[in-house]
Amino acid sequence: MSDLRYISGPITKDKKAYYRFAAWKEAIEYFIGLRAINPFDIFRNEEDKIGITWLEYLKKDCGILIKDCGGAYFLPGWIWSKGARLEFIICLLFKIPRIIIKKSFIKKLNKEILAYNKNAEKLHRNKISFVW
Repeated sequence: MSDLRYISGPITKDKKAYYRFAAWKEAIEYFIGLRAINPFDIFRNEEDKIGITWLEYLKKDCGILIKDCGGAYFLPGWIWSKGARLEFIICLLFKIPRIIIKKSFIKKLNKEILAYNKNAEKLHRNKISFVW
């Protein structure tokens, strides 16, 4: 199985989609140690995007999902996205493992990050250092 993971989620009408997908890609690669790809990686150059329809984007995305990916992550809100729902169905048909990321997970993760940062600040103020 490939170590490449596809990231799926809503894009249309989401002005921050590029940044959300980039953050998840970085998190998957850094914390989980797997390579990740998202729809924004597939058409990198502006010249490649000229005249491309939504269906052509989806065909290319799904081709990579089927051919190259060993799993897929579905971001919160994926259920409201036509493209993400089709990608989910493709995962089912081709038996590609899926992980659905829920908002509750993100809230818990954010709390843990905040708690860690507060603790790190407190240790820094008390001049306590770590050896990693």
